[in-house]
Amino acid sequence: MRRRYRYDNDLDCLVEIGSNSNYFEEKTESAAVIGDDVAAGVNGLRHLPSGKMLDSKSAHRKETKARGLEEVGNDRMASQRPIVPKDYYDAEVKAAQEQIQHNWNGTADWLRRQNEQKPR
Repeated sequence: MRRRYRYDNDLDCLVEIGSNSNYFEEKTESAAVIGDDVAAGVNGLRHLPSGKMLDSKSAHRKETKARGLEEVGNDRMASQRPIVPKDYYDAEVKAAQEQIQHNWNGTADWLRRQNEQKPR
């Protein structure tokens, strides 16, 4: 097992942290660090307006800003609800009511059977 150490200000030395140690270690939250370099195995990042091949994301942003352009498209669309017209649900409910009233495709019969099968 790999040995781990932590500097202790009170003792002014390194203290081993492990199963046999009586040193208390607070739990820290882990975080992912996103690097600036383009991942290994990639030949670079093409900057489309200039046609240059760049080796880091910061160089790409710098080139984009130098040309007076703006980066867009990094929004989280999943967190936003779609915009639905106010009368959309009204029309859907009205269509469903008409379908039941006129027994289109046996809808009213199906609904009656469903209600009869439910225990009360």
